[in-house]
Amino acid sequence: MKPQTVFSFLRIVTSFLFYIMIFLAGCVVLMAALTFLGIKTEPGSIQFSHEVMAFVADKKYTETYNVNVKSPLVIGANLNGRNTGTSVSPDSLIRYSPVVNRYHLEVKPNSALGYYSFSVIFFNFLLAIGILWLFRRIFSEVNVTTPFKQRIFKYLISLAILFGVSDVLKLAHYIIFNQLIHQSLPNPNFDLVTEVGGSFMTGLIIYAIAIVYQRGIVLQEENTLTV
Repeated sequence: MKPQTVFSFLRIVTSFLFYIMIFLAGCVVLMAALTFLGIKTEPGSIQFSHEVMAFVADKKYTETYNVNVKSPLVIGANLNGRNTGTSVSPDSLIRYSPVVNRYHLEVKPNSALGYYSFSVIFFNFLLAIGILWLFRRIFSEVNVTTPFKQRIFKYLISLAILFGVSDVLKLAHYIIFNQLIHQSLPNPNFDLVTEVGGSFMTGLIIYAIAIVYQRGIVLQEENTLTV
């Protein structure tokens, strides 16, 4: 397959994902707006979900929590039950055990945590749309005739920044969410389950590629002047 064909295919794919992401973001904003305005209040309306871990010493907090429906929080059952034993496969080659004290937490929209959860989802959509737009522009600009362009270098730097910002926002979200949940529900001591570091490393890799790419721009310009 020719390189230019590959670039065209990637441009089409990223364009498709870009518009799908915009559509999904619009649907989430519309549904949230209806819920915040009280228009969509029937059972099963939009709720914001989070995965959390409970760090408690008292075993009574590992039971299922039944919270009054007027509370802004609705806590579901422990996802892994109370079974903390270790099991092995029939051939004894695999050992496995449940993760205890892990919960699926649902937040009602019309609450402080609900508004905050919506803002996090909205900014995540903006980040995803921004990243897809940059990939779309890169695959639209690149070609085998003049592969090194200053505009693509700027897009790569912007991509690296967005990936780095993504991890910074995850860390900020972890801190802010834990503060809010501890104010609304002091016991058990819930902490958000999150992963930080992957996007930052991706940003560093893209930044390194951008630096090498910038050197290619310089060599291409020198070659043009020589000719």
